[in-house]
Amino acid sequence: MNYKFFAVFILTVVLGFFSFVNATHLNVFNGEIPQGDRIFYVAVDGDNENAGTKESPFATLDYAVSLVAPGDVIVVRGGVYEHNDIIRMNEPDGTASKPIVVTAYPGEVPVFDFNSQPKERNYHGMRLNASYWHLIGLTIKNASHNGIRMDGSHNILEQLTATGNHDTGIHLAGSASHNLIKNCDSYLNFNYDVERTPRIGNNADGFGVKFNDIGPGNRLYGCRAWENSDDGYDFWRALETIIVENCWAFGNGDPASFGNPANFDGGGNGFKLGGNHEPGPHIIRRSLAFDNKGKGFDHNNNTAPLTLLHNTAYNNDRNFSFPRNPDSGQSVFRNNLSAKARVLAEMPSNAILVGNSWQQNVAITDDMFASVNTALAAGPREIDGSLPEIDLLKPVPGTVIINGGVDFGEPFYGTAPDMGAYELESDDDATSVSEMKQNDKIVFSNPVENGVLWIKFSEMAEVSVVRIYDLSGNLVTVRNVMAGSQILEINISVLPGIYILQIESNNGSVMDKIIVK
Repeated sequence: MNYKFFAVFILTVVLGFFSFVNATHLNVFNGEIPQGDRIFYVAVDGDNENAGTKESPFATLDYAVSLVAPGDVIVVRGGVYEHNDIIRMNEPDGTASKPIVVTAYPGEVPVFDFNSQPKERNYHGMRLNASYWHLIGLTIKNASHNGIRMDGSHNILEQLTATGNHDTGIHLAGSASHNLIKNCDSYLNFNYDVERTPRIGNNADGFGVKFNDIGPGNRLYGCRAWENSDDGYDFWRALETIIVENCWAFGNGDPASFGNPANFDGGGNGFKLGGNHEPGPHIIRRSLAFDNKGKGFDHNNNTAPLTLLHNTAYNNDRNFSFPRNPDSGQSVFRNNLSAKARVLAEMPSNAILVGNSWQQNVAITDDMFASVNTALAAGPREIDGSLPEIDLLKPVPGTVIINGGVDFGEPFYGTAPDMGAYELESDDDATSVSEMKQNDKIVFSNPVENGVLWIKFSEMAEVSVVRIYDLSGNLVTVRNVMAGSQILEINISVLPGIYILQIESNNGSVMDKIIVK
């Protein structure tokens, strides 16, 4: 798949490394410059002997960094800044109330090109070891190792772009904790160094949050990782919980993206959630993995229970690969959608499986989506930095995807949540299920005691159907209720435990967990 339909790249090979030139910038910061105690400016035509004002800017970011204190802001004008060394942001720390901000000038793209760095290990483009920094709208390319490596904590990386680097584009390591990676893009990163590793293409991921020392509280939101030589997102040996929400991984591990080099050994996984048989209880929500050469979502021998909620996998070799039980506990897979793969889903035998497409008796086909044109995914972001508003892999009405999930408390339209990453919005003014519960239009006994379930409607029900499912999604009980009922008394005979109750009537529908004692 050619994802360069919207972003054309001129690729040249010089002395064994890649240099990428963007014809179109895909991730442009258009917000306002944050307020600061002091504001310094950097521009390609500046001079470090200048005052650092907008009218008299500095020439280099590293010089401006050497001057900052908590509460300061550095504004970087658009253009290409060539560097042959690492830009280090090791001190000072900001504070929660006075972070240090490095931001692109609104509507402009500062590009930091590390093409002239020594081709040696650990020559990152940028190194952020300090805490309470906020980086916005920068592009980092052609570094000899990571585009940016962050060991600090309480930092925000927002609308960064990492491309053409010779290892992972955006990498969290050391004791990095409580960091937010928001609306960032990382693509076409490629490890060619056969002296560092004989596995050409390995290690160069879009995003990495790795190793045993990684701290708690790290989160990725609204990010894209595509056409990296190894994986999209790699959580190798990360023991603390990482939360991923609303992120995309596509086209990773494809040697054709790099001219089909000999001995290519990129993994090609979208979301690689572990490694080395070590435990990391990660959570992935409402994310997409498609067109990856390996697996879409992969436990990679993670021994902890994992949680995957409302994700969509499409056209990977294996969409969901979780063949082993964790050492303790149960992994949870809820309302996920899998289509068009050699293997749709490999699940651990003791997992909690509820509302997933592979539990249905209907195949998920391309005509159930508004679009399967995956080239759309590499288009420019929205003006606020959010992911492109496209129809890719969004469900269409009238298919098993719609209302095919199970309600666990998140807002939705219709009688139940839709399967996959997207909820099809209703075009009418119908009340959602969650609103009906909040407004007490349907109430029911919970927990259920003495084998009797009581249900009360706020108005007379014309037609009612009551279904009870176990946590694996199997139908346990179904009861058709006569018209004219307002209060129902239903005798149920199931083992004690947690079940899913679904009630449908002319007054609306509800699906929720119940406890049977």
